[in-house]
Amino acid sequence: MLLQAALAHIGRRGVTVLDVAPHVQIRRLLRARAGVRYVGIDRFEARAVDVWSDLTRLPFKSDAFDLIVCYHVLEHVPDDAAAIAELRRVLATGGCALVQVPFREGRPTDEDPDAPEEERIRRFGQADHVRWYGDDFVDRLGRGGFAVTSVRPREVLSVESLQRLSIRPDELVWLCCRAEDASTLPGLVAGLRHEAVRGVRRSSGTRAALLRAVRRRREGLARHARRARRVLSRTLDG
Repeated sequence: MLLQAALAHIGRRGVTVLDVAPHVQIRRLLRARAGVRYVGIDRFEARAVDVWSDLTRLPFKSDAFDLIVCYHVLEHVPDDAAAIAELRRVLATGGCALVQVPFREGRPTDEDPDAPEEERIRRFGQADHVRWYGDDFVDRLGRGGFAVTSVRPREVLSVESLQRLSIRPDELVWLCCRAEDASTLPGLVAGLRHEAVRGVRRSSGTRAALLRAVRRRREGLARHARRARRVLSRTLDG
């Protein structure tokens, strides 16, 4: 839903998307959408992506991408300031970036790129994490040249919808644009709410259609079983 809202917000065909360390579901969604030019990147050559690249030194020209998806990547990068600056550099005017990181509200960021593996597991939850972000995360994005707002699923979806779609209600997503495009952020959030409502309606319609199909199938099987019993009964009586 958020991706659909972001694409609708950009509002033009031929949208160029940068997907950092792609998730399978997101990659499939974006590759399947008409009018999207998709580029997936990762620093590990074992990953099936279009470009292998370090996020702190992207091999793209400035203003190259209309939409950037960067979900759960920055916590792996020792120099996250350089990575954020690079994301801002390659984001086009009028574009937006969707960012997620591990986040603890009410605390400052805890980080130590030089911590040994056991300490990283204890402090940051994974051996390949170098920080756990806190309340200063928005400031970090701002210093990199972004205007930022955030949204939680529970702010745009009902409790029923969250449960039905198995969405975690409080998982923050940061919506970022170039600082000079800050006035576009309210439109992006409004578009998100609109797309969320449409998505729930589509999901509800699909779920209802599936339930009807299952009901018809069960009724058909029941009729078949009744006919089979009648045939068997006549055969035995004969």
